[in-house]
Amino acid sequence: MLVELKYYLDDKNLNNWTIEISGIISNSKITSDENLEVMYVNDDNLIEDTIGNIIGEKLIITDVNQMSKVLLRDFNENIKYLYVELDDWKIIPLENLIAKLNELNIELISSVSNLEELILFEKILEIGLNGVIMKINSLEEKHQIEDYILGDNINWFLSKTVMSYDDGLNLRKYQDTDKFCHQFVANSSICSPHTDHVLNMIHWQNLHQHLGVSNKIIRFKSNILFRTNQKKSNTPHIDSRSDHDVLIYYVIDSDGPTILYNKQKGDDLRGIKKKFIFHPKKGEILKFDGSIYHSSTPPRKNNLRCVLNFDLAK
Repeated sequence: MLVELKYYLDDKNLNNWTIEISGIISNSKITSDENLEVMYVNDDNLIEDTIGNIIGEKLIITDVNQMSKVLLRDFNENIKYLYVELDDWKIIPLENLIAKLNELNIELISSVSNLEELILFEKILEIGLNGVIMKINSLEEKHQIEDYILGDNINWFLSKTVMSYDDGLNLRKYQDTDKFCHQFVANSSICSPHTDHVLNMIHWQNLHQHLGVSNKIIRFKSNILFRTNQKKSNTPHIDSRSDHDVLIYYVIDSDGPTILYNKQKGDDLRGIKKKFIFHPKKGEILKFDGSIYHSSTPPRKNNLRCVLNFDLAK
């Protein structure tokens, strides 16, 4: 189900995950790496590029009749993207819309609000993903996790190390901020009295099955980064040479994105560049293949950034 990373979209204002064809679409202006195409949804639900050209539309389709009207309408020749939100993926058919857009060379963008919708969307569009942000908890549960992790329950330890396994990486371009860590699982062994409770709070037994990842936890820890003036991301790295998946659960809303790079284990790291940027949003999970080089970023606006970090054997 979750295989090659092809498309990702981070639309913070919609409070859900979204999937997109070639870059990032956002309701607010953001800074992007030069490799990403960035688009914005304006107040008229039109999609603009970075210099203000109209290149797409956003449509909210609530029923089959409304979909029929969309199928009959004409689209401006400048429209490259159609961003569609559907009330119910199972009731409103997409096949005819996909066929129409293919004829017009318009690329479909859409959003989902749960795992079942993501799987349905993937099957319909024959898209494979290995990176996805997913909401897993109610608002109350998200607050409970934050209160437990950042309350008086857990002891924290200063950490200054990062596993980089650099293959030609120019370390002078990067710097690492000190962080505080709490290890729940290390070398596949439980090492904290809080492990079982935290796993239960995030519904681990259901979560790993829904995400299609192993239940074999190699390492599980929580990291806290504090606000700094550092403008650079931390050092790109992989956590292990062994085959594994990475899950990152964002405990709180914060700036300080997670960066995925264009290089993987075994690559020559000269020419490494940012490829995907994920902004922390409380209660969401980022999943990606552990062979991909990645890095954290310390917050510059918020007081701290806190995550739960899993490495899972494949």
